Amino acid sequence: FDLDHELFSLGIANIAAACVGACPSYMQLSPSVINTTFSRRGCGRAHAGPWFALFAGLSLLVVSQIAGAVPRAVVGAFMMSMGLGFMKEGTETFQRTADVVDRLLIVFMPSLMLGAGFLQGLLAGLIASLIYFVVIYSRAPIVHVRKGGKTLWSNTVRPWAHRAC
Repeated sequence: FDLDHELFSLGIANIAAACVGACPSYMQLSPSVINTTFSRRGCGRAHAGPWFALFAGLSLLVVSQIAGAVPRAVVGAFMMSMGLGFMKEGTETFQRTADVVDRLLIVFMPSLMLGAGFLQGLLAGLIASLIYFVVIYSRAPIVHVRKGGKTLWSNTVRPWAHRAC
């Protein structure tokens, strides 16, 4: 596993993706059918990316012809159903996981945006979120620990030469 080679390849792939308007990729390849097939056959993950790009490009040609035959009302109903499902899931997750400060920010930011302006509300929300983040994470015990690399190891992949203290 050569991290420099992986990052360089990922950078080139992201530049190529940007040229065609695709989404950037990150240092994780999902457990897709292509990835698991190549891993099982011993080909390695390096071949999965180009094959995935090839299949995505070929499917674009086929899907564009099929998508033209689907009525717009069906597409609209599907998108509305997906949107409502995402809203329901997001609301349920927010109710289970959000604390008081998050709930206050949800009310405070849009109110300030309506009263004072969009940028003022956004800035106030960002500042309040930043202060809240600093307060919460400064209480974490790991922040107060002073240790060297010999006693406290990182989980980041590094060559042995970089691990020496």
